[in-house]
Amino acid sequence: MIKQYLLIDDYDNALVFCENLIKNNPNNLDYYWYLGLIYLLMGKESSAENIWMSVIFDNVENIADISNNLVLFLDNYGVYQLEENKINNAIKIYHKIQEIEPNYITLSLEFSRIINQWINEAINLTKNHLFNPAKTKYQLIIQFETNNALIWHNLALVYYELLEYQQGYQAIINAINLDPSNFLYYFYAGIFLEKTNYSQDAILFYQKAINLNPNHIDSYNNLGNIFIENNQLKEAEKCYKLAIKIDNKNYGTYINLGNLYLKQGKIDESLGNYQQAIILNNDEEIYFWIVNNIRSFNYIQEAIKFAKDNSKFFPNNLLINLVFYSILPYIYQQESDINYYRNNVTYFLEKISTALTVTSESNKKSALKIIDLYTNYHLNYQAQNDLYLQSLYGNFIHEVMKANYPQYCQPIKNKLTLNDGKIKVGYISYCLRSHVVGKLSLGWIKYHNKESFDVYCYYLGDFLEDKITLEFKQHSTKFYHFSDRLSTENIAQQIRENDLDILVFLDLSMYPRMSQLAGLRLAKIQCTTWLHPITSGIPTIDYFISSELIEKEKAENHYSETLIKLSNLSIVYAQKDIPKVNKDRSKFYLKDNNIIYITSQFPSKYLPQYDYIYPEIAMNINDCQFVFIHPKVNQNNEQITNELWRRIKKNFTKYGLNWQNYCIFLPTINNSEDYWQLFTSCDIFLDTIGFTGFNSTLDALESFLPVVTYSGDFFRTRQSEGILKMIQVIDTIAKNEQDYLKIAIELGINSKFRESIVNKIKQNIRLVYDDLTPIKALENFYHNIII
Repeated sequence: MIKQYLLIDDYDNALVFCENLIKNNPNNLDYYWYLGLIYLLMGKESSAENIWMSVIFDNVENIADISNNLVLFLDNYGVYQLEENKINNAIKIYHKIQEIEPNYITLSLEFSRIINQWINEAINLTKNHLFNPAKTKYQLIIQFETNNALIWHNLALVYYELLEYQQGYQAIINAINLDPSNFLYYFYAGIFLEKTNYSQDAILFYQKAINLNPNHIDSYNNLGNIFIENNQLKEAEKCYKLAIKIDNKNYGTYINLGNLYLKQGKIDESLGNYQQAIILNNDEEIYFWIVNNIRSFNYIQEAIKFAKDNSKFFPNNLLINLVFYSILPYIYQQESDINYYRNNVTYFLEKISTALTVTSESNKKSALKIIDLYTNYHLNYQAQNDLYLQSLYGNFIHEVMKANYPQYCQPIKNKLTLNDGKIKVGYISYCLRSHVVGKLSLGWIKYHNKESFDVYCYYLGDFLEDKITLEFKQHSTKFYHFSDRLSTENIAQQIRENDLDILVFLDLSMYPRMSQLAGLRLAKIQCTTWLHPITSGIPTIDYFISSELIEKEKAENHYSETLIKLSNLSIVYAQKDIPKVNKDRSKFYLKDNNIIYITSQFPSKYLPQYDYIYPEIAMNINDCQFVFIHPKVNQNNEQITNELWRRIKKNFTKYGLNWQNYCIFLPTINNSEDYWQLFTSCDIFLDTIGFTGFNSTLDALESFLPVVTYSGDFFRTRQSEGILKMIQVIDTIAKNEQDYLKIAIELGINSKFRESIVNKIKQNIRLVYDDLTPIKALENFYHNIII
């Protein structure tokens, strides 16, 4: 009867009933155990303890047996509460067992058996990359085993896999508090702090890990990596050399030391350490990574030589023996270089497309590794028609993915009916955050008609979630954040299980995994968009979503996909929250009476054949300056941008001009107020020719700067033109290079012309904001291809 009362939480009647039982049979221990249990479940813990302790001490000669009897009673009833799904009651009982018998682990308790079973289940779920169920299981376990440092550690690692770094940090801190002597807990705390941008705090935890275990190589390496990020290069070198002294066979340390020397411009020392890493570990992925990293600092010839010299470690690998042909510079020194490297890439792509078969197991895996590390991203900055080359590589990607994942390349049958009458559309990207792709695509997700569409968002990569990410979450039917450590197969399986009608790859050719997934058939209809403005060339991408204001007539010939032109700019652009700032030229070394031209693009957009533009303008306007901003490239390395600056300086010298009188090269501007203050302090924005701005063009226009642009044939050459057409300011759109110069000079000389353009921008900039017509066009397109 007591159990029945307890089952319905009727503690008052249970108490009365139990007290009557004790009155009638005072020698039955179970009744006292029940009486204490009732008080425990009522939250009167001290009363429960008093009852139990009085019984135990009344039988002091049998204290061990009596205590054991109580523990077994609580174990039995706690398991019963678990079976009845009364988890909170079970937790209270389990914690009381731990207090009564600190060595409860040594007892054969059913409670312990069940919890150990849960632990094994959580471990297996983790091994199988089922991290959300593993998290749920560990969160249950930790309510019982609150003082178990290892469980907190395991839960922290699951949080890490789920990119829930703040929760992971708190879990590992709990582990540290319970077991402050375990160096690994401090090491993982350092990792979580790095992931949440608290690198200075992470240093302290790595140092603590080293104090506890002076031979822990990974702590030295991670500490050295933070020192590099903070430009504490001597400290970083010291960490890596200590790590090598402890273990001179750890290839990762040599890679890190190579990275350090590369950053310092010590190319020979860097290549020597990279060479040692390859000798220690002949892994294809390490080889490709090192070659690409050397290239990323624009050491192009060194990257090519390293690739050739070390291909000997992989004599039967055709890809590795060809990969040096695929290496493209970030910055070209002269126009002829573009065709030279383009011919190399053409040879590489044609060769792997025809000579490499992906039927053998080794070739399949090797080919998968290269598409996991390589994209044609920098090919798109050569201002030429890339359809042929993109299609070569796109077809290669598809063949490799089909060989490795045939189950995800089968055609998907048409649905007989829609899900609740709704179209299920998915959007996938690495950039669902404060990135230009995320900001420009958010309007599609935000303004979709949720009565007609279920919206699925897939955020790839180990990036943190920010306010833009939260907006994507808010406006999604379902939102997924997939870690880089999650396999391509796991991601593909989840997308397939969502049974989408349409899957939209927001940006292709930027991240290798995006291209891999695009090479599968994960939805009946698959699209990409202009947010990276180049055709994918991948046969499993059906449509390219673009803008009618930006595309040229007959642009269909530039795409392997079917071209879809949405209304106006095709996006819903929200007005930026721009801080109120005053003009301050002295802050940026600008002269008050000069005409100030600003250009602020990714370095690869500046092609050498157009460098003459700047000194040519200077020849016509004596009192002018050109502001170039150092963008973030490869974690702020300066090698690439400084190489561009040197090239621009040489062109001023060719014209007999002292570049110091005209050029201002500014470092990366991270502060929002400084950024907008700089734009406010300038007069004219000079767009790049061959690959125009979009977001930067909008920044200039929202600062009321005239934008000089010259359009070509391809989308990426026409972005600024589309924006200027949208706000009906077409006077600064040039017909050719000479017209570009003419407009730029006229804006500098003719203040009335400049002011008239500024006034038009001020009057019409509103036209670019919150234009919902593209949403209607997008939804009509979806309806037409599905229904």
